[in-house]
Amino acid sequence: MTLTATVTGFFLLLLSVEVIQGQHSSGVKCSPPAVCALKGSSVELNCSYTDPFTGTNTFKRMYWFTEEQDGTPVDLRTDPQYEGRVSFTGAPGHVTLRITDLRESDSAVYNIMVEAEEPGVLFTIDPGVYFSVTDLQVQVRRDQYGNEPVLICENSCRWTSLSYIWYKNGEAVHTESYHYPEDFDYGDNISCAVKGHEDFPSPPFLIQDQVSWEVKCTADICAVKGSTVDLTCSYYDVSTRRGLINRVKEMYWFTKDQDGEPVIPWTDPQYKGRVSVMGVPGRITLRITDLRESNSDVYYFRLETEQPGGIYTSDPGVSLSVTDPDLQVQVRRPDPHGQVYLMCQSSCLLPQHSSYIWYKSGEEIQSETSSSYNLKDFTREESYSCALEGHKDSSSYFVCVLGSSCNRVLHTERKICAPKGSSVNISSNYNSYENITSKFWFSPALSLHWKNPILPEDLNEDSQFADRVQVFETERGRSTLRITDLRESDSAEYRFKFKTQSFEWTSSLPATTLTVAALQVRVTRILVNQSSTYADLECHSSCIPARGFSFTWFRNGETNSSWPETTFYKGWISLEEEISCAFRGHEQFPSPPVYAPKVPSVLVTSSGEILENSSVTLTCSSDANPEANYAWYKKNGDQDVQPLSNTSQLVFSSFQSSDSGEYYCVAENVLGKRTSKLLFVDMKYKSTMVINAIRLALMAVIPIPLLLFSLWMSHCRKKTTLSSTPEPNEPEGTAEVREILGHTYNHLML
Repeated sequence: MTLTATVTGFFLLLLSVEVIQGQHSSGVKCSPPAVCALKGSSVELNCSYTDPFTGTNTFKRMYWFTEEQDGTPVDLRTDPQYEGRVSFTGAPGHVTLRITDLRESDSAVYNIMVEAEEPGVLFTIDPGVYFSVTDLQVQVRRDQYGNEPVLICENSCRWTSLSYIWYKNGEAVHTESYHYPEDFDYGDNISCAVKGHEDFPSPPFLIQDQVSWEVKCTADICAVKGSTVDLTCSYYDVSTRRGLINRVKEMYWFTKDQDGEPVIPWTDPQYKGRVSVMGVPGRITLRITDLRESNSDVYYFRLETEQPGGIYTSDPGVSLSVTDPDLQVQVRRPDPHGQVYLMCQSSCLLPQHSSYIWYKSGEEIQSETSSSYNLKDFTREESYSCALEGHKDSSSYFVCVLGSSCNRVLHTERKICAPKGSSVNISSNYNSYENITSKFWFSPALSLHWKNPILPEDLNEDSQFADRVQVFETERGRSTLRITDLRESDSAEYRFKFKTQSFEWTSSLPATTLTVAALQVRVTRILVNQSSTYADLECHSSCIPARGFSFTWFRNGETNSSWPETTFYKGWISLEEEISCAFRGHEQFPSPPVYAPKVPSVLVTSSGEILENSSVTLTCSSDANPEANYAWYKKNGDQDVQPLSNTSQLVFSSFQSSDSGEYYCVAENVLGKRTSKLLFVDMKYKSTMVINAIRLALMAVIPIPLLLFSLWMSHCRKKTTLSSTPEPNEPEGTAEVREILGHTYNHLML
């Protein structure tokens, strides 16, 4: 029969050449390969079919689909998005898809699945028919040289060669041009429609006296870690004021911090060497290479003109999501020659020239590195998976080539994060082509505890998990491992395996990785005054990001129901306060608190008595989180100039008398600072050399007055001999003075 396909209804064709889709004359043929239709209209797509085996045009079943689930196409008629808007009609050799009330969300690649009369024989088209749904918009365009503004009938299908109808204040304007042909005045309402489809006009555009630019950017993007992405925006001068030259002064890309302030990517250290900007007039592109998960953000483009207040920003921005590869194996059913084609596909942008890894029933296939895999020989028990080179931990789920009873294990979650002290369920779907003889959960991290390091052992037999592990099945083919009272040491990879009489599931692919979250309060921004600090705090988790969790904040161990349950906390913190956080519902496991330094303590250490030229060390310590920084000062010194030391210790390798004085230290972190008490350090004893010098000086000087004193005493004795009667008023204590002097003399002569 003749192979034809027609498209009818209220829509327009982007291409109209007939293209035979599929491989090896699959028998299903549709044209054109792409369709662009108006929002709100209806569309019909007709395809033809001939059985390549029998030459007949009969079939058992036909249906359309856009998505697959576990390798099985999902009939559009069961998709809630299309409820009441989609219908199939068919006759021998033909099938028709009709969609009414088209929406922009209907834009997708549509495929048809044909089940032949022969059991197990299926055919489809590859890559399918692309539907794009658009609406019309009246837009102003003018160039940067000040030419007069013009109106165009804009649409994403770029229908510039079709016939249009323009409306001015509700009245039709006789023209078929893509551009509005007449003059317009302020206050006019202008709209447009495609000729023949006047029921779907654009919204009216009000002409105003305005000086403005329009900025439009690409849709949100999902990209894989390590890849390169281009974010593109276009910008137009849509000023309607005649005779105006509205030149661009500056334009740039930016993200926003948590307070909404612009952050220029190339000034951020995390983007160093990975960001470039390219552009031509009217179009600018931000390219980011070697993407990281931390690059996930909303990116905005802004231009500033010479006109006062002329700042224009893309709104909304471009949301970039950087993630692991979201891979799926698409199975193209056997062709007339009995071959099966497997395609490794992703919903995210993959790195160019990617190399792939294929797995058969859990084991790596060494010879296959492309995104497609041609199976010539296969059995019903085999299952297949794929991964990107360098991303083995993000492989696709295993799919069966024929039927659904192949050998496979599907760990439903690759990464799980749970709070310390909580419980977690780790599940796996499994299937076996034969009867299973044994099944259990194990962790490769515990291999050192096994009797044989290459023979996994059941977690139930490990003493580390005694009374904390339970395995149960809520339904056939789904095993769940529950671990209670989680500890940080439980962070590991967990696998499920089964055995039959002739087969053992021993996949080398990563299974489910559990992270037991430890919390830490991070200070992200501060504003300090004398007695307190205004701080932005983040309750940081080893789960990055900590999605799905609520938090409890504590001040000196107390909480308040009015405080936020989010990962961020803002507020004034005094020098005496301590702030911590916990997962809500697990408040018994809070983070270590953050606080300003406590009053520092000081310590003096030396090799003995503090003598001249001896070694002396002053040590400052303070309890603080984050850890404190230290500085030493001498009283009456200038603290604003330079501290004596910027460490916790002040060391005098050779102490001098000029070093004597009062010292103090300052302990400081981002939340505040504290000063120690004054410490007086002095040389309490002179050195031996100085003492000996003083002794020698005294020995040389003191004998002179002693000699004079002796002569005087001798004279006094003579007078006493002349008069043996004591004078009544003779002074007493002369002998005492002598003794005192003699005592002093003897002491100095030691």
